[in-house]
Amino acid sequence: MIEYKDCTKEIATSMNSWLSDEKIIKYAMFDSSFVDEFEFYQNNTYEEKIGDVLKAIYIDGILMGYVVLNYYTYENIFEVGINPFIINPHYQNQGFGKKILSDLTIQVESLVQGKVDQIYATIEKTNVFSIHLFEAVGFVQKEVHDNFLRYYFNRNL
Repeated sequence: MIEYKDCTKEIATSMNSWLSDEKIIKYAMFDSSFVDEFEFYQNNTYEEKIGDVLKAIYIDGILMGYVVLNYYTYENIFEVGINPFIINPHYQNQGFGKKILSDLTIQVESLVQGKVDQIYATIEKTNVFSIHLFEAVGFVQKEVHDNFLRYYFNRNL
């Protein structure tokens, strides 16, 4: 069973050990720690943003992943950006990422506690692991920005 818990500073501290995985540093954390990111989201808001939701993801009591959901509204569209989505390095390439991401697309409204019209993720072009994962769950590439691809998940299909 997948369980989403609000990320705390203590949980963020425990995830800092994941930073030994070079893919996490290069594609998700960009040389910052989980604690740094936790504190950043506690102290920063943007005008069009409804809020940020930081979740630690557990399966059968094991800390399997972490996700930040950036919740926005513009022109009457409620949008959630996934950035970052990280699977515990000890459990990568075992199907947990796909299982969690699929569940996340279903649970997103309860996680952000509001209406969601679309979900997107911005992925670096060289991050083939994430590209394959998001495509396998049903995300479709719609935009290209410099070295990044923007993938959308249509919740209305």
